[in-house]
Amino acid sequence: MYSVEFAYNIVPSDEAGQGLSNLLIRQLAAIESGKGLQQAARSLGVSYRYFWGQIEIWEERFGQKLVIREQGKRARLSPLGQKLLWAERTVMANYAVQMEKMRTELNAAFAAACNPDADIVTIAGCFDPWLATLPAFLFPSHLIADLQFSTSVSGLRALADEKCDFAGFNFPRGAGRESEAARTFAPLIDPEAMCLCRFASRTQGLAVAPGNPLRISSIRDVLRDGLQYAGRAVGTGTEVLLRDLCAQADLDPAGLHRVSTEVSHRAVAMAVAAGRADAGLCVENAARQAGADFLPLTVEDYFLAWRRESAPAHLDKVLSTLSSDEWRSTVIRFAGVSGINCGEPVDCRTEFGWWG
Repeated sequence: MYSVEFAYNIVPSDEAGQGLSNLLIRQLAAIESGKGLQQAARSLGVSYRYFWGQIEIWEERFGQKLVIREQGKRARLSPLGQKLLWAERTVMANYAVQMEKMRTELNAAFAAACNPDADIVTIAGCFDPWLATLPAFLFPSHLIADLQFSTSVSGLRALADEKCDFAGFNFPRGAGRESEAARTFAPLIDPEAMCLCRFASRTQGLAVAPGNPLRISSIRDVLRDGLQYAGRAVGTGTEVLLRDLCAQADLDPAGLHRVSTEVSHRAVAMAVAAGRADAGLCVENAARQAGADFLPLTVEDYFLAWRRESAPAHLDKVLSTLSSDEWRSTVIRFAGVSGINCGEPVDCRTEFGWWG
């Protein structure tokens, strides 16, 4: 029996990795991706001898094979190797948002300690993986990003209560006056008291099993066939979107056969990829990372809001960063995300027709 211990390193920003990780799990993932052992070792920056030596050490400890090697065939994971990899992915998916929040808070705290003259920019709202890359772009302007991940609704409430400088929230493109999205956000968006700019856009849709063996093409298929659905908690933007998609198709979301309520897009996608659910609504990037197939259904615009009367002193620096080619080129590296018009000011009444 083995126990897990956590530790973290402090490294230069340009050498930062992807947060919490384990060498054995990264080795198993490299093998699962279909790489040969030599290529898998190179992808991790280690020699083949070291790579395979570490595998053998763990096989001896577990008393079981982690990797199956057959002459003339590419190495593949054993049942134990597959179980370890999926176990880690499942747990990481459940806590990805919390871990990223902890990492950004530590980064902000250490950065402030090292540069007391820098300003701290507090951004509250909906989590998205590309948002976690923003601190590195703001830091050269002597801005330290304090990212407070929660939900779009919570972020806008924090802005109204003056608990943050900016709020990030998603809104389905084209949602009308009678939509669930409009009813949810109307009390929180005040055109007289706040300003907006475009932050990015992202594609939402259904994560389905690789190859889509059930031939799912819409929410209607999931409801009609009584398929197992992995959902999100009430109050999240994804659940608001689900109700709108069902309303557009004249469907009752209560008819969904929910088998789980997941904490993040990534957790939804992992539940589907692992076979615990047949489908789930999530962003494209999460589905691709989990190894699930993805059926695009709609586009959401991600906006950044701030108070009109007490605009942050560093507003110009933030908008300049968001408008830069460097930032936009980083955003589009994430599947289903677009940075077109990022940093562009938005008029609430024009953007949201239901304010007219």
